Amino acid sequence: MPFSFAFFNFYYLKTIFFALLLLFNLQLTIKMKKLLNIAFIAALHLLFMQTQTIAQTSVIKTNLAGVFSHSYGLQYELAVSPKISVGLGGNYIFTSNNEDAFADSTFFNVSQKETGFSVFPEVRYYLTSNYEAAPRGLFVGANYFYEKRQLTQTATVDTFSTSGNANIMRAGILIGNQWVLGKHFAAELFVNPMYVSSKLNGDILTRNPLRYEAPSGIKLRLGVMIGFAF
Repeated sequence: MPFSFAFFNFYYLKTIFFALLLLFNLQLTIKMKKLLNIAFIAALHLLFMQTQTIAQTSVIKTNLAGVFSHSYGLQYELAVSPKISVGLGGNYIFTSNNEDAFADSTFFNVSQKETGFSVFPEVRYYLTSNYEAAPRGLFVGANYFYEKRQLTQTATVDTFSTSGNANIMRAGILIGNQWVLGKHFAAELFVNPMYVSSKLNGDILTRNPLRYEAPSGIKLRLGVMIGFAF
C-alpha cells in the first residue's frame, strides 16, 4: 500500500509537470504567433511602401518657364535603374512681335514671326540615398536639343517680306531636384547651361530689315516643371 501511494504521487506529479509544460508551450506558441503576425504585417507594410516607391518610375511633365521663351511642350522621363533615368521631350515654338525700324530716312514697322519645334533626349544620374530612387531627388545630367524655326519678316514699306529658317543645336548639362509628392504629383527645379550653335538659310540672310539674331554661344535654360508620376 505505501508503494502504491508513492507510485500514485509520482504519476500525479509527472502528469502535473507535463500539463504545465504543455500549457507553457501553448502560451509560448500563442506569443510566437502574435510576434510572427506582427512581423508579417510589418513586412507587408514595408513591401507595400517599397512597391509604391518603385512603381513610380515614369513622369510626364511640362516646363512652366517655357512661357518666357515662347516654347510649349512635354517631356517623358523613365527611370531605368535606381539612379539613372532617360527622357525624351518636344516643344512647339511660336513667337510674334512688331518693331520699328529706320532705313533711307524712313521709319517703318516690321512684323516678325517665328514658328518651329524642338526635340531633345536627356539622361540623368540621381544622387539618391537608400530611401529614395530615381526619379526622385537631386540629379545631374546632360541633354541635346535639335531645333528648327521658320522665320518671316514683313515691313510696312511696299509690303516688303522676307523669310528663311534656322537650324539650332544646343548641348548642355543640368542640375536640379525632382519631388514626387503623394502618389502622382511631380515637381522639379533645374538649371541648364548650354552651348548653342545656329545656321540660317533663305532670303533672310540677304534681306533682313531687322537683322535677325540667331541664338549662339553660352545660354542658360531654367526649369520649373510640374507633372504626373506613375
